[in-house]
Amino acid sequence: MDGTGDRPLAPRVDAEQGAMKHMTIGEHLDELRKRLFYAVIGLFIAVVACLFFGKSLIRAIELPFTQAVARAAEKAPGKIDQHTALKFTDVTGPFTMYLKISFFAALVIAAPWVFYQLWMFVAAGLYQRERKWVQISIPFSVLLFLLGAWFAVFLSIPAIEFFILFGAGLDMEPIVTLTDYVDFMTNLVLAFGVVFEMPLVVLLLAKIGLMDMKKFNHFRPHVVVIIAVIAAVLAPPDFWSMVAMILPMWVLYEFGVLLAWLLILRKQKPVEIVD
Repeated sequence: MDGTGDRPLAPRVDAEQGAMKHMTIGEHLDELRKRLFYAVIGLFIAVVACLFFGKSLIRAIELPFTQAVARAAEKAPGKIDQHTALKFTDVTGPFTMYLKISFFAALVIAAPWVFYQLWMFVAAGLYQRERKWVQISIPFSVLLFLLGAWFAVFLSIPAIEFFILFGAGLDMEPIVTLTDYVDFMTNLVLAFGVVFEMPLVVLLLAKIGLMDMKKFNHFRPHVVVIIAVIAAVLAPPDFWSMVAMILPMWVLYEFGVLLAWLLILRKQKPVEIVD
């Protein structure tokens, strides 16, 4: 065939029909457009649904703050009002946060669907055994992110309580704006969501052959330093938040090394060096 658009590419197994076929560059571009369209439609539906339930989402994201204030008020009666609410300082603040929270929630809800569309496109260039690993890694990645988000929300309550009590000890009244609080929670959830992907990264490094048990053990001190640097960048600027991020990252790294040994490295034959 003469035209570049008609040049047959590597054969692929159609993930939906299970039939072997050749795809041209033009067909790959059409497949990419189709998957992007499906992903955008799914995200749009999720955004519309979240906008409809936006008020409930705001109440949900506000819950850690109200719980932290109630706990702080019990420990410092008379200094903290347990009915302290989030404030806003500009006219468009609540509306902007309504849209931001709805879109952020829609991203989380639509993530599995978007990842599925990405997988359907990438699967065209993978062998059967490679597709098996991707099929496992995508839901595993989503699960790890959700666990990280849950841990961030769980951590936020004692963290907010600590800051409020610290301010009360300085005879300061907490005036927390909705904008600052949503930014704090969003950054915390995203940071821990990314951090909890550590086992998947370790497995990937072992799978592609960049790391083995000897290298994992050798570079462990370097990894601890890198983890501390990442925590300093991603965590809120206080000591306890950094510690709360460093410890899970370290545990997740060791868990990833254990999984890499169980699933990949122990099945590999040691290389014999002949003089």
